[in-house]
Amino acid sequence: MILLVLSILLIPFHSHARMPAPVIEFSKYSTQCKVQVLKNIGWQIEKGQADAVIAAERCESISAPKLVMQGEASTITDEALRSTGTNCLYQNRIAIAALAATKKLKSNKFYIFPPFWQNALLSMGSLKKTWQVAVCANEENQCYNPNSEDKAKSIDAFYTSPFSTDCSVGLQLAEYAMIKELFGNEMFNKHFSTDEIFLGEFPDSAKSKSFTRGKHKEAVWAEKGSEYSKAGFRTFIGVPGVIASVFDESFLDDIPNVNENFMIVDITQAASESFERAEGFKGYENKMREIWELTKSITKPELKALQDVAEINYLNQASEFYVQSRMSKELDQPMSATSMKILKLLKDPFLSQTQIYVHPVGNRNIAWHILRLAQINSRTPYKIAFHQEVVHGGLFNRWIKSQLDDCENN
Repeated sequence: MILLVLSILLIPFHSHARMPAPVIEFSKYSTQCKVQVLKNIGWQIEKGQADAVIAAERCESISAPKLVMQGEASTITDEALRSTGTNCLYQNRIAIAALAATKKLKSNKFYIFPPFWQNALLSMGSLKKTWQVAVCANEENQCYNPNSEDKAKSIDAFYTSPFSTDCSVGLQLAEYAMIKELFGNEMFNKHFSTDEIFLGEFPDSAKSKSFTRGKHKEAVWAEKGSEYSKAGFRTFIGVPGVIASVFDESFLDDIPNVNENFMIVDITQAASESFERAEGFKGYENKMREIWELTKSITKPELKALQDVAEINYLNQASEFYVQSRMSKELDQPMSATSMKILKLLKDPFLSQTQIYVHPVGNRNIAWHILRLAQINSRTPYKIAFHQEVVHGGLFNRWIKSQLDDCENN
């Protein structure tokens, strides 16, 4: 669906290699609770002769950061909570939650894309038992909130019940499901209001109280995309984006596939480094245009065979003999020189080693999607951009603050 710029309070990226720090007044919390939260999220804490925060500058491993405390009442805990160490531990949790949520959504065989005769982008079916109609900015559209305070139950219903959405609503659902998996059912119900869990078309969500897409939310936006690379490859995970048609609808043979809204669920360090070398989206728009130009000169069966090969994880590490053998088997003829050029471009680590969730196809690498779209809408190239996101803004703040609040209240 079409990419829209939302009215959200943007938090700027730092120019150096880190994501925005939590916007929380840590001084109002006890040292005891801050230490407890740091331990809970994975910090190693020990006593020493001098206070020290020992953490990596970039989120590129799952190793635990270390906090050394001289005494019991120390402000060094505030520094630790604001450090990249906390951000990286959080990002590790995001990675687990994103994968769990998207796998559960994809495993629901009753969750489909709206049939061509259905005008609505969101049809809840039997889910009306756990969701209620919400006020839409556009009265002709359909919007929903959970119908009880058990918001986790409403999200869980999507894992098994029959319903349909397009990929823009599918992205919103994946974000909410990831958040539920991150917090757990009890914490999710406690720290998110019913109004914040809002499903609707992007324009309606932008004018709602939606936690992820709504107005007045703390969000970040990476203009180049390479800001994530500078902060460490794991910071890409959970980030939403879009693969968008470059040309207008007059060049589309299948208008529902004008865009694919996605959420990144896995990425390698090599993919992140490749993205940074290309200076983000600009370099990849040129590369995707080059691939599109080449796809115009080969047949659809050859494109389909390429797509099947592109599905291989770590495509750039697959031997040329294996790839050519598989292609030849798919086509019952040798691989063409043009296909070999396309495959070489698709072996780029960012394209072949970045897994994205798109409804209804599940988790696939970007290379697979490029070839899918080349078959469906062959008259237009596509480009990649990221949506504004709360993973490194409001969600990070909520995750830290909820744990501190619960500690103080208990």
